[in-house]
Amino acid sequence: MIYAIISDIHSNLEALQVVLAKIDEIEAERVICLGDIVGYYSNPNECVDLIRSRKILCIMGNHDIVACGKMEPVFFNPTASRAILWTRDQLTPENKKFIEELSDAHIVVPHLRMVHGSILDRDEYLLFKPEIERSFREMAKYPELPKVSFFGHTHRKVCYEFDGINIYSSKNERYRLRPDAYYLINPGSVGQPRDGDPKAAFLTFDTDEQEVVFYRIPYDIDQTVKKMQDLDFGEVLAKRLYRGQ
Repeated sequence: MIYAIISDIHSNLEALQVVLAKIDEIEAERVICLGDIVGYYSNPNECVDLIRSRKILCIMGNHDIVACGKMEPVFFNPTASRAILWTRDQLTPENKKFIEELSDAHIVVPHLRMVHGSILDRDEYLLFKPEIERSFREMAKYPELPKVSFFGHTHRKVCYEFDGINIYSSKNERYRLRPDAYYLINPGSVGQPRDGDPKAAFLTFDTDEQEVVFYRIPYDIDQTVKKMQDLDFGEVLAKRLYRGQ
């Protein structure tokens, strides 16, 4: 099975369209999304429509849960808060219902586990060793579950490996997984990369070969930015797309 794994679309239609086109080109057998379909940018309904029409398996991210009204943006910064409340007002009833019914931010499917933030918390960022180690220790408690977990939320592509003693980090474009190790892998963000590369990000996971391949795809950032110009929260969010931060 070849999975294409996407995350953190954040209502960036131009980025999502080119990523899905590339996924079609490489003929991945199943697409899954690690959450945050919406938030930040200007095409929430169009992005949700694409996810729905392609029957992409998706879990709920921290922006999604606020957009559908299950939570309020208590811990969001002011710009993110304005954007997500605007998004909530824009969503059609059908799309809001779809988001509201998404699986929680932790689901296991054959071969892999999906989370948004971390194994333990939708809102936890896996950026530093204590949080990363805590997730690995939790994974190790359940040897009957997949040893490979994919996460989003940080908007930064990375592969963490845990051999039971040490944690290793890799940003290689291609990575072969070892059967005796545990993995936490982030595909990067489709709609708002934060690793210094503005191109849209995703990955594929070949379960037969146990190989992960990271992709970066250029898209029309100018078009996304142009749509943001009329929104009072748009300038800051637009500029960061060019920086990939």
